[in-house]
Amino acid sequence: MSRVRSVLIALLLFVVAFAAPRAAEAQGTSGQLPDPMPTTELNDLLKRYVKPDSTQMATIETLHDDYRTQFRELRESEIEKFLKDMQALGGGGVPSKASVLEFTRKYDRINAKIAELDDNLFDAIATLMGDDRRPDVKRAKDARARVRASTGMMGQFPGMGGRSVDVSRLVMESGLPASELAALQPELVSYEERLTSLSKEISGAGTKMMLEMVDALEKANLGNMTEQDLAADPERMQQLMTVMQEAMAKAYKPMAEKSANISELHAKTFRSMHARMSGEAARKLRVRFLGTAYPEVGGDPAGVEALFRAALRVKALDEGVKSQINDAYRSWQASDDALVDQAAKLVDANRAKINPMDFGAMGEGQQALTEVMTKRGELGQKSLETLKSLVGDERLGKLIGRRIAANDMFDESGDPEAAEVGEGEEPGIGMHAPAPGEIEMDMETGEVERSLDVGSVQGLIARLELDAGMKAAVETMHSDYLKKWTDEIEPLRSKIAEAQAGIWSWDQDTGRAHISAEKRDAYHSLRKEAMNKVLEIDDAFFNDVANVVGESKAAAIDLARLDRLMAGPRASSSMPRNVFGESEQSVNVIRILRDADVSTDDRAKIMAALAPKVAELTGLLRSLRGEQLEGDREMQLLQEASQQAYSEGDTQDPIEAQKVGQRWMELQKRLDQIGQKRTDAVSGAWTSAIEGLDPAAKDLLQLAYEREAFPSIFHDPRCALPYFEKATDLGDLSDAQRTEIAALQKRYSDEYTGHCRKMVPKREVPPAPDDEDSNRDFWQRRMAEENERAKIRFERDERSQRAVSQLRRILTPEQLKRLPGLERYGETDDESSASWSGRD
Repeated sequence: MSRVRSVLIALLLFVVAFAAPRAAEAQGTSGQLPDPMPTTELNDLLKRYVKPDSTQMATIETLHDDYRTQFRELRESEIEKFLKDMQALGGGGVPSKASVLEFTRKYDRINAKIAELDDNLFDAIATLMGDDRRPDVKRAKDARARVRASTGMMGQFPGMGGRSVDVSRLVMESGLPASELAALQPELVSYEERLTSLSKEISGAGTKMMLEMVDALEKANLGNMTEQDLAADPERMQQLMTVMQEAMAKAYKPMAEKSANISELHAKTFRSMHARMSGEAARKLRVRFLGTAYPEVGGDPAGVEALFRAALRVKALDEGVKSQINDAYRSWQASDDALVDQAAKLVDANRAKINPMDFGAMGEGQQALTEVMTKRGELGQKSLETLKSLVGDERLGKLIGRRIAANDMFDESGDPEAAEVGEGEEPGIGMHAPAPGEIEMDMETGEVERSLDVGSVQGLIARLELDAGMKAAVETMHSDYLKKWTDEIEPLRSKIAEAQAGIWSWDQDTGRAHISAEKRDAYHSLRKEAMNKVLEIDDAFFNDVANVVGESKAAAIDLARLDRLMAGPRASSSMPRNVFGESEQSVNVIRILRDADVSTDDRAKIMAALAPKVAELTGLLRSLRGEQLEGDREMQLLQEASQQAYSEGDTQDPIEAQKVGQRWMELQKRLDQIGQKRTDAVSGAWTSAIEGLDPAAKDLLQLAYEREAFPSIFHDPRCALPYFEKATDLGDLSDAQRTEIAALQKRYSDEYTGHCRKMVPKREVPPAPDDEDSNRDFWQRRMAEENERAKIRFERDERSQRAVSQLRRILTPEQLKRLPGLERYGETDDESSASWSGRD
C-alpha cells in the first residue's frame, strides 16, 4: 500500500498539493496559506515607499502588534480547522470534485480574511501618515498583496519564474540619485499596478486548474478512488498517470500564459529602466534582475565580478595596474553578459515547454543550458587567471577571503586590504548575525577527516598533566604520526577525489549523463580503505601514548579516543530523520564537557559516570562507520537505477520507477537507523552522565547539548545577541544606557533561549513502512508539531526584531553609525538575487 501512496503523492501533487508534506512556513500552515507579515517585511516596505520617522515607527510597531494578535486568533480558529480538513482530504486516493470544490472555497475565504487583516493594517498606517502619503502607503499595500499572491498553495507552481521578481524594488535599491529616481517613479507605479493585477489573476487560475484536473479524472471514471482501488489494479494506476499528464497539459496552459505575461512585463520594464540608467546603478540593476528573474542561470560561478571590483579598490595598487584590471573587468563583463543573455533565452524556451506532469519534458533543453553555463565557468576561470597575473597569488587569495566575508559585492566602502578577515572592521558581529555556515560545527564534512593537529595534542598533554619528559615524548610520537599520515592518508585522499570526479561525465552524442562503474567502485573501495587506515594510524598513536603515560592515565586516553571518533566525518548520504527539517545531529559530548563552564566536582562526576560507557560507545561508533560506508555505496547504485528509470522521457516505466522508489525508501530507513543508533547511544550516555547534578548545572549542560544537536534551531542568523555584544563594547555609553542595554539583553536572551528550546522536537521512532494507519498518524502528528514549531520560530524572529528596534532607540545616532550592522538588521533580500550578487 505504501507504494500506491507514494505514486499518488507524485501524481496528485498539482491536484491536491496539500496531500504531500511541505516545508512549514512562518505561522505554521505547512506552506498552504500566506503567512502573517513579519516585522522585517513590513519595515522593508515602509522604508522603500513610505519612509516614516522614528516616532511614527514606534506607533506602527504597536499597530503591527495588534495585527499579529488578530492573525494569531485567525490561525488558532479557522486556519486550524482548515488544515485539519486538508489533512483529511489528502489522506490517500483521488478526492471527489465536490470535496475539492469545497476545499477551494474554504481556501479562498481564508485568503480573503488574511488580505483583510493586511489591508486594515495599511489603512491604519495611511491614517497615521496623512492624506498626502496615502499613495505611498498604497504602493506598500500592493507590494504586500503581490507577496501574498505568490505564496500559499496556489502561489507556487513550476515554471512560474517571474513570481519573485520586483523590478520596482530593484530600481529603488540601485543607488540612483533622488532626482533621477523621481523621474522614473511614474513608470514604476504603472508597472506595480499592472503586476499586482496579474499576480492576483494567476492565483485565481491556480484554483481553476485544480478543479479542471479533478473534473478530467472524474470524466475518465478515475475520480473519488481509494488507494485500495488503485493497489488492486495496476493498469488503472497507469491510466491515472496518463490522464493526469493529458489533463495537466491542457489545464496548465492558462497558468503558463499568465506567467509569460508577468515575465514579459518584468522584461519590458527592466529594459526601459536599464536604458534610462547608467554606470553602477545600471550594472547593479542588471545583475540583480537576472539573479531573481533567472535563478537557473546560477549567478556568477567564480565570483569574478566581486573580485574585480574589490581589486579596483586596493589602494596599494598603482593606477597603471588598476587600468589593466579595469580593462580586463570590462572585457570579462562583455563576454559574460553575452553568455548570460544566451542562457536567459534558453530558460525562457524551457519554461514555455513545461508541463509539470511530464517529467521527461521538464528535463528537455537542460543540455544546452549546461553547455552555456560551462562556458561561463571557463570564462570566469580564465579571467581570474588574468586578475591573478596582475595582483599576484597572495593578494588574490586575500581578496577571495574578503569576498566570502563581504556582505554586498556592490559595497564600495573601504580598502579590501585595510584589515584581514576576522580583524577590526570585518563584516562579522556588528554587521550581521552569525549565519549557520559561519559557526564551527562539531562534525567534519569531508570524505576523510583531518589528522590530529598540534592544538588537539597539546590539549591532551595538558589534560594528562605530563611532566616535561613525557610531554616531549608525546610530541615526538605526534610528529611521527603526522609523517605517517602524510605518507599514507594524503595519497588516499587524492585518489578518492580523483575517482569521485570521474564517476559522472556528459555524453555529448546522447545528451545524457554517463556513469563510470569502474570509477564508482574505486571510489567506494578507496573510502573504505581510508577509513580503516585512519583508524589504524589513530589507534597506533593512542596506544603509544598510553604505553608512555601509564595505566593511571588510561581512562583519559580512552576519552581522547572517543573524542576523536565523535569528531569524525559526517555521513554523506543519509537524509534528515525528521522529514520536516528538525533532525537531531550527532554530538561530540566530550567536547561539550571539555568546553563547559562547570565546577571541578561536577566535571569529575560526569567523567566518572561516562567512564563505564566509553568502551561500548567507542565500539559502536567504529562499527557504524563501516555500516554507513556500505549504505553510501548502495545509495550510489540506487541513484543510478533511479536515473535509468527516469531517463527515457515519455517512455518511462512508472511501475519500475516506483520499485526504485520503494528500494530507496527501504535503504533510507536503514541509513536513518544507523544515524539513530549513534544519536540514541550518545544522547543516552550524556543524559545519564549529567543526571546526578543539581538542576541548574544539569540544565546548563543540557542546553549546550541541544545547541549542538539542533543547529537548524539554535544557529540562527536573526539572533540579536551579537548586536548587544557589539553595542556593549562602545566606549561612550552612559551609565543609563549600559543599565538599559543590560536589562534588555537579559530579558531578550532568556526569551530567545526559551523560544529555541520549545522548538526542540520530541524523540519518536517512525513505525514500520507497511503499517499504513500508524504511518499516517505519525506523519500527521509530525506535521502538526512542525506547524507549532513554525509559529514559535515566527514569534522568536519577531522578538529579535523588536529587541533590535529597542536597542536602536537606546543608542544615539552617532553611536549607531559605528554599528552599521544594527542599521542593516532585518533587511530582506531575495535569496536568489542575494546569491547572484554576493549578498548574504
